[in-house]
Amino acid sequence: MPINRITWSEALITRLMIFWDECEGNYKEVAEKLDLPPNRVRDKAKSIGLRRHSTKTLRPCMTCRKEFFSDGIHDRICSECKKSELYRINGG
Repeated sequence: MPINRITWSEALITRLMIFWDECEGNYKEVAEKLDLPPNRVRDKAKSIGLRRHSTKTLRPCMTCRKEFFSDGIHDRICSECKKSELYRINGG
């Protein structure tokens, strides 16, 4: 695998989000903790909607009970469950 290619697993994204909060959005500090290139961390953070200081909260999904980073009290279903056919059929 080329050195600049990163496979962003769910576990790695979760670690990114946790460190993002701990480091108050300082992508260079997060990159150091993850042992990844800063530009890759910055780009991934931007692509998943992280800001300089994340307001996302770890919550259990109301469907599968798996914990995910929620945008707020209005966001109670994880992205995997939102992709399900049942969710879409029921007006999600």
